Amino acid sequence: MYNTHVKELILNKGALSFGKVRSKSITGKHLLIAYSQLKFFRTVGALITRRFPEYEELSGLMAGRLQSSMGEVSKKFRSIL
Repeated sequence: MYNTHVKELILNKGALSFGKVRSKSITGKHLLIAYSQLKFFRTVGALITRRFPEYEELSGLMAGRLQSSMGEVSKKFRSIL
């Protein structure tokens, strides 16, 4: 769910239209925060999988989606620089 919100608010600039961001554009700061949070969720997913191996398939799916989003955020950040 968080992954979907990052795509909607940060990558698709939905935060600007909803008034969630006070600046006039999505900045590198916003992208770096989103990237860090996606990385955190990926790490937590890996820790859950170690503790509860029955969730390994779900964690793998989640990690793939998070990694994809992290790639998109990274690509957007590089385009800003």
